[in-house]
Amino acid sequence: MNDPTAELAAETEPPSRPTRRARLYGYLLIGGVVVCASGIAWVMLMVRCYEIPTGSMEPTIAPGDQVATLNVWRPESYDFRHGQLVIYVADQRLARTPGSKVRYMHRILGVAGDTVRWDRNEFFRNGEKLEEPYILQSAAGFEAPRPDALPAGIAGTSTVPPGHLFVVGDNRAASLDSRYLGSVPLTSVRGIFLFRYNL
Repeated sequence: MNDPTAELAAETEPPSRPTRRARLYGYLLIGGVVVCASGIAWVMLMVRCYEIPTGSMEPTIAPGDQVATLNVWRPESYDFRHGQLVIYVADQRLARTPGSKVRYMHRILGVAGDTVRWDRNEFFRNGEKLEEPYILQSAAGFEAPRPDALPAGIAGTSTVPPGHLFVVGDNRAASLDSRYLGSVPLTSVRGIFLFRYNL
């Protein structure tokens, strides 16, 4: 015969509390979600992706390549280095419509105070010749350097003023860059190249 008192005790017994291990797993899960969300937010804030439309950076970056860049919020306080690839807002002389923002990617060959001299595909910085294994010496459809396009850029000398960068494309025959348009203001720089990828 069943004891009704035992049944009543069983029905009114309070639910068991979560164990210490279960609580720990819960805290770890919540912490992991917060960390992942923070990481995604940081990436969205600091990294921007672009598709490169032209061949001015061949062979390093080809037309249609996708690139990820690190956003530069205060370029005037950033320590830019020779050889870095930067995204910047192009000179308004190249804009199809007044006020439009066309972005270019080129390589830094000179920072403030540098004197850059070039003669066709040979570049010198502060009197020393640069070794540039990454440049495209010639390309289909072009003769490097291309003598019919802005001939003033074939040879020249430029001293980079404060707050500016001297930038050049790796495809010297097909790049409108500082040789023709002068040094780029730091305030025009939007990002620094991180890596290339193709979807």
